[in-house]
Amino acid sequence: MSTNHNRIKVSDLETNGPDKILITNEKGELEFEDINSIKTNSYNGLDYIQEGKSLDARQGKVLKELIYNSAYAPHLEELIPNHFLPNETNNIIVKGSFFTPSTTITIEGQIINYIKFKSDNEIIVNVTTGNAEGNFDITLNNGKSTTYIDALTIILGTIFTPLSTDWNSQTGAITATDGKVETLSYMSTGSVIWNSQLDWTKNFEIRCKPRKSSLGIPIGYQYSFLQLLNASDNSNKLNLAWNYPSNYVQCRAFFNNEAYSDVIGVGSNSSLESWNTYIENIEIKVRWLDGILTFWHNGQLKKTFSGGLTQNVKLKASVYSTDLYDIKYIELAT
Repeated sequence: MSTNHNRIKVSDLETNGPDKILITNEKGELEFEDINSIKTNSYNGLDYIQEGKSLDARQGKVLKELIYNSAYAPHLEELIPNHFLPNETNNIIVKGSFFTPSTTITIEGQIINYIKFKSDNEIIVNVTTGNAEGNFDITLNNGKSTTYIDALTIILGTIFTPLSTDWNSQTGAITATDGKVETLSYMSTGSVIWNSQLDWTKNFEIRCKPRKSSLGIPIGYQYSFLQLLNASDNSNKLNLAWNYPSNYVQCRAFFNNEAYSDVIGVGSNSSLESWNTYIENIEIKVRWLDGILTFWHNGQLKKTFSGGLTQNVKLKASVYSTDLYDIKYIELAT
């Protein structure tokens, strides 16, 4: 055998055949083995019992997906956009966590044309909306299923969401971002005004959802407001309020001398989650349509006011222990 190089010919070891690989047998002797019988890239590192094996990138990815599927349900952070016209086909960017390539997504009342997995935090969904207007649930399933109520809005109109730069006249320790107003100091009131005037000669809706503050448990009459102000002098025209008088949650609407009060549910002062049960994902809506002002709670008509708007109005949000999010102004097409 030549010693001028470090290559060994098969014939040097008196074995002549293709696809062979040298291994060390149990006696410490070199011998040839059929390469197809050796578990290298093909072995499953999740059930392989031989010591000294490590996961490659592919197997690590499989392990990650198995952990997600077995331990964590998918979480939805946001849909971009979260509103569409009826009978429209377009893409939705689904942001969240614990997504896998096998994650399925369904949207109540809509047709899913295809799903494109981007990462464990993002999925692209191509959807065709139906004829019906309303708010629709979205369900994500990666082996565990999670449903988010009223996550997608289908409405015949143009939807505007106030951006961070659209808020002004801020008071108190709050933050006002895209469609959200949140308190930064528990038990401290703050407010902000959307800098656009809402045209009272047009039909429109205002929608939002209350959400418990992460800073503490609501106790007593802790109001958070969504208000319409007369544009001419900032006088108050309409109040929507959430408060916690004792061990229950109220949603209240005030317009001129008319009022409506709706008890959302009975809870416990000692449990932040019990409060959350009664306000999370509950949509509040005001509709100004053909000269009639109405108040809607959780998709149900609750109050038709006898008066109406007589001039342009501004939108004001005030928070205390309840944050306001998913704030929208919708200019109706009908």
